[in-house]
Amino acid sequence: DIKNIPLRIFNIKCLKILNVAYNQIETIPKEIGELTDLIVLNLDHNKIIKIPTEINKLVQTPFVRGEQLRCSIRSQM
Repeated sequence: DIKNIPLRIFNIKCLKILNVAYNQIETIPKEIGELTDLIVLNLDHNKIIKIPTEINKLVQTPFVRGEQLRCSIRSQM
């Protein structure tokens, strides 16, 4: 189980799939907004308590999974 998404992941600008489900992640780094080529983002079954506003840059990502994340995006649209 990981507790943090490694920041070096966000240097991969052409990243299409990020699946970090079933971990112990509590916060999503603001750098998540830089992954504009993402097709799939799966954050299910974590302990997410903080979602940065930069996540809204991913509204074009067709498959976003994570209950906390869906609530955050909807509330800020």
